[in-house]
Amino acid sequence: MNSLPLRLRYQTIDVGNTDIHLCTLRDNQQFNDPEGAVDALGISSAAWRYQACC
Repeated sequence: MNSLPLRLRYQTIDVGNTDIHLCTLRDNQQFNDPEGAVDALGISSAAWRYQACC
């Protein structure tokens, strides 16, 4: 993992009368799974660029 701090992007998507708030990585090459929770779900760090992160 890169030693730089994680940079996040906050977005709001409007769908009808519902607001969806997303928190995603600004740099898609960064990932953080210190407890191995995502790895335990079978999601590798290579796939993270397509996943939302909160």
